[in-house]
Amino acid sequence: NNSTESQIDTLTIGPIVGKTLNQLIDLIIYLFNHSDCSIYSSICPTISRLVQLLKIQSDRQVVKQADRQVDIEADSYFNVRRYVDRLLVAIYNQMQYSNDFTFDNDDDDDAEEMQAKKVIRKLFVNVCRILPQMCLQLVS
Repeated sequence: NNSTESQIDTLTIGPIVGKTLNQLIDLIIYLFNHSDCSIYSSICPTISRLVQLLKIQSDRQVVKQADRQVDIEADSYFNVRRYVDRLLVAIYNQMQYSNDFTFDNDDDDDAEEMQAKKVIRKLFVNVCRILPQMCLQLVS
């Protein structure tokens, strides 16, 4: 049965993938906090995927609470909520421009940085939609 094989795969692979992600999250956040735009912007797709996963896990949590179910799922192997404080602070910090930033229309680096900040602002908005109270606490 294909469904049974899928459950076995999740039970076998889930803990390994979860452990690896838990080990990598510090590096991901470290690189995302980097001051060099080419470095932090290269991590944006990973941060975006973590935000997507946060949304999925939050939606599952709402369903579980509504159904009053407490069953072990893949979320127990890697739960983005454990890291959301650090992710949110990193996203918020990266939205800011440095004090010495002055935009030059002819500078490709400035254009790249502005594009990266735009992506990061979208990440912040997405997290705010998922966890509005946490975002409100951060900015107040």
